[in-house]
Amino acid sequence: MAPHRYLVLFAVAVFVFSVTAGLWLAATVLPIAAQGAATPAAESPLAECEGPVPDAEIVAVPNQESSVVTATGALFGRGPTGVIFSNESGNDPCIWLEFATSLPSEDFTVMIFSYSGWTPASDTVGAVAVMRERGVQSVLLIGSSAGANASLIAGMTVTPPVDGIAAISFGVTPEIEAGAAQLTMPVLLVTSTDDPLTSGNESEEQLFLLLPSERQVLILPGQGHGTILLEGDDGGNVRGVLRAFLDGHAAT
Repeated sequence: MAPHRYLVLFAVAVFVFSVTAGLWLAATVLPIAAQGAATPAAESPLAECEGPVPDAEIVAVPNQESSVVTATGALFGRGPTGVIFSNESGNDPCIWLEFATSLPSEDFTVMIFSYSGWTPASDTVGAVAVMRERGVQSVLLIGSSAGANASLIAGMTVTPPVDGIAAISFGVTPEIEAGAAQLTMPVLLVTSTDDPLTSGNESEEQLFLLLPSERQVLILPGQGHGTILLEGDDGGNVRGVLRAFLDGHAAT
């Protein structure tokens, strides 16, 4: 046999061995390695909160506008009414902890979540989907500042509609103005008379006139904005009104 034919046969043998070894590696060694490398668990959005933190299930919250990002939620309670809290622009979920943990666990299932970095309203829509997968009978949204707008915008698009929205220190944007007629569920509006970030009661009055639904308004004196309204001299009143709103529209 000519020498060059030996060289060709040797090269073919090396090629076949390389392919076979590669297939074996892909089929056996790599899957075993993948099984050994555990996916790190998402950190609880309540991990940085001070004070007692409830024993919560950490869940991925899909963003309804992007398949590549997810928000992270903390889910606790076992009641038939789901309550979803949407954050202010600082995306600090700890602002809700005191009020959220005051809700009886036998009556409410609560979700506090961190935004994904995408649009807050689409995260809130995803949170509604997760809550409904848990089998709750009704869903209520509470948001403050940017979270108030996120709750209102989510309420325009979720099907079937949520059962109520509490919006604290919202702003009337063109999107909200255009879609307000779709907010057919009960809505609670909370603001202060001189809130410098939302035009105060001017926004309240503007949205009140646009809403076709059952409307409830709480206007506080001063320049308070966001969840700071749940504190101070008027905080007890605000918390009481929020709780009454939740109880009034909870699952029966």
